[in-house]
Amino acid sequence: MESLRQMAQTDLRNVNRKELVDINDVEIKKDLSQRERMVDFVSQIKNPYCYLDRGMVVKISFAGENRLEDTLKKCARTHRK
Repeated sequence: MESLRQMAQTDLRNVNRKELVDINDVEIKKDLSQRERMVDFVSQIKNPYCYLDRGMVVKISFAGENRLEDTLKKCARTHRK
């Protein structure tokens, strides 16, 4: 959890684009359990708060309505590759 908190604090002004993963290269493996899909997603994307989308740096944050874990669960259920 501490690692995720640190990732959430990523400063876009200092981010190294070469270290970011393009979300379009991430494959959701539907044969895994929901928990395994979440773990696999985070291991592939490296930082779920800051990544590339077709070359554009994306930084996301949460306003408190949902926890990251809940959002990842929803993505793991609905994302189709």
